[in-house]
Order: sequence, then C-alpha cells, then structure tokens
Amino acid sequence: MEGFNNSAKRILNILNKLQNATSSDSAFIAWSKALDTIEQIPKKDPHELQRKLGLLKNELDLLEISMSSTELSKSLYLPYIERIKATVSITNLDSPWTNYVGQLGPDVMLCIMFCSEILPSDPNVKFDELNELLNKIKSFREEISSNNLPLSTNQFVNSQLDIIENAILDFPIKGGIAVKQAFTAGLSDLSDKEDSLVKDEAISVIPKVGTFWKDLKETLKKCRMG
Repeated sequence: MEGFNNSAKRILNILNKLQNATSSDSAFIAWSKALDTIEQIPKKDPHELQRKLGLLKNELDLLEISMSSTELSKSLYLPYIERIKATVSITNLDSPWTNYVGQLGPDVMLCIMFCSEILPSDPNVKFDELNELLNKIKSFREEISSNNLPLSTNQFVNSQLDIIENAILDFPIKGGIAVKQAFTAGLSDLSDKEDSLVKDEAISVIPKVGTFWKDLKETLKKCRMG
C-alpha cells in the first residue's frame, strides 16, 4: 500500500520499510533505512534521525487524536499505537533492532492498515513531483557553489533551499502540512534577511529560488484540484 494522504497511511509506509531491517541491524540502522536518513549512517550522526523520530512521534499522536474522533473503541487501536511509540521512543539507538521488532507484529500492521481506511484523506500531493523538485535544487546548489556570491546572499539562498528541501524530506512523515509550513518559514526567513542582501548580486540568483517556490505551490495546487 502506497499513499501519503492521511497519517495512518504515512505511518504504514514507514512500518513497511522497517520490515526490510535485518537481525544484524542496530536500531539506528533500521530506523535510518525506514526514515530515509541512510546517508547519515557513515557519520554515525544521530541528530537527523532523532529529529525524524520526533516527527514520527508527533504523527502517532495525531493518529491517536484522529482515531479518537471516530466511534470506535480505543481498545481497537490505542494499544497498537502505543507499541509503535515504544519503538520510536528508544534511547539507545546502538542496541540491536531485534530488541524492538517484536513490538511491530502483523497485528500492529493490520491495525494501522485498518486506521488508514477509516480516516479521511488529505489532498494527495504527488511525491514523484516533489522528488523531481528536490533534484532540481540539488543541481542548483552545485551550480551556485562555484559562484563567488556575497556572504549575505549565499546565506539567504541556501537557507531558502534548506526550507524547501526539508519540507520535501519531511513529507513522507508529515504529509502536505510539511509543504504548507515551508511557505510560512520561507517568508519569515525572507523578512529576517532581506535588509542584508546585496541587491545587485542577488538579482541573478533569487529569481531562480522563486521558481522553486512556484513549483512547490503548483504541486499543492494540483493536489487540491485532483
């Protein structure tokens, strides 16, 4: 089952990825694979993984709240959500994944699949379009890395790109709200930095950043129409 348009579907996608963890994996490796932070593994840097685990915990809380608004008894879903939370809230990421995998049995998967069918759907953003935008941003970063932009302009452009990238990378966990929140963060960042921009140099690069925001907006617009 592939879908991102309600919290249960997003959580189910992640649980399905966890099924690929092996008995030799640590909790760090298993979660890194499932949450697409595998590039952090060589550096053994837990910060990005911990941030995403925090997002997943929030999404589990949202799922619990959403299910409580239905007429179903809490006994049908809450124990299973709590078992997932137990694997998300681990403190020792170096411990073997086998210590936790028993919490995520077929009964948990079936429960979350059940929840995914019951909950209403959000507008469905097309993830492949977001990935295409992510690739464009990566190419643009490489392009401007060789330019001698003034420090203030360079900081502004990269902070704007960071906001868009993080929204796309967080989308599999948070869904469309990650994209919507990016617009607020982007405007706040612009307000903070606009006075320090070197305008003559910024003219050549800032319109390109604007096209990325436009693409992001168009993706949201199409999902509302679709």
